[in-house]
Amino acid sequence: MLSFSSRARQSVLYRALFIALLVTISLLSGCSSEEPSTAKKPAVVEDEAATETAPQAKAISIEQTTSSDVQQETKSPETEQSVTTEETVVESVPKAIVNREIVFTEGTDYVTKFPNEQPQKPILVEFFSYMCPHCYNFEGTVNRWKKQKPDSVTLLKIPVSFGRGRWSLAAKSYYIAEELDITEQFNPAMFRKIHIEKKPPLKEADLEKLFASLGVSSKQFKAAASSFNVDSKMRKADFLAKKYQVSGVPYFLINYKYEIGKASYESEASLFKLWNNLPSKDF
Repeated sequence: MLSFSSRARQSVLYRALFIALLVTISLLSGCSSEEPSTAKKPAVVEDEAATETAPQAKAISIEQTTSSDVQQETKSPETEQSVTTEETVVESVPKAIVNREIVFTEGTDYVTKFPNEQPQKPILVEFFSYMCPHCYNFEGTVNRWKKQKPDSVTLLKIPVSFGRGRWSLAAKSYYIAEELDITEQFNPAMFRKIHIEKKPPLKEADLEKLFASLGVSSKQFKAAASSFNVDSKMRKADFLAKKYQVSGVPYFLINYKYEIGKASYESEASLFKLWNNLPSKDF
């Protein structure tokens, strides 16, 4: 038989083991209660969702360069060099189909600015300048729309000069490119020269070099630059800018009568929906 002292020691040992077991169970229970919140990682899920939805939710920036911002012989404003105006190569982009059943709200989606205009065809008019950094930044949006716009809607780009030397030269360069039928190649090259390389053309000789880099001979350039078509288009552009009270660019008009409403700048999808469908309103 065990002595009293032996039984006492054994009892103390059992009690110590029992207490240790309870402490271990308690610790294990505490780890498992924290684990679910750690395993779920709500912060990561939220970040992933934000990454997926941000491009659609982000409002389009539509800042303008106003006529009062334009200085005769100053450097062009700094722009983000990560932005590019060159179109991304896409295998096939389905053309949008005009939906005449879509209802737009006057005052929010669009504003009737010139109610008496009677357009001859559905048209989106963009007043712009190669010298304008905001036009440069918005060029990507316009190019993406061009890839999927309905064939029935025409895009008309009108360069403004605001009566300034460099801006006038830039406007002339657009019509020279149009006369030579190379606007698609010239647009990104001109924007790049001004806003990436920071070397805006100061005289026609500078333009001639830029056109030469695109395969245009000196003879072709000079013939286009001095042509009646270029001169008359320049005069008409100045007239239209005054007629439609263009005080800043980029500035868009649909059918020469509707301004883009604030709600339509909530996303590219909203903007493209308006550009694709509102022009048919008058036809």
